[in-house]
Amino acid sequence: MGIAKITIENFRNIVNIDFSPSNVNVICGPGSSGKTSFLDAIAYTDSSDYEFHTLLKRSYGDES
Repeated sequence: MGIAKITIENFRNIVNIDFSPSNVNVICGPGSSGKTSFLDAIAYTDSSDYEFHTLLKRSYGDES
């Protein structure tokens, strides 16, 4: 069983994304288009690691 759908709203420069991943996914686009924000949002939801949360806050500000 895999992930059927990812929805990200109001995270950094992402207003709203609905994404249905497949077995292989490629994320590409011009600079400052949200590629890293997309990956960080996914990692943030899967991380209970205090250091990761602290790094996000230090790098990008508190997004909560």
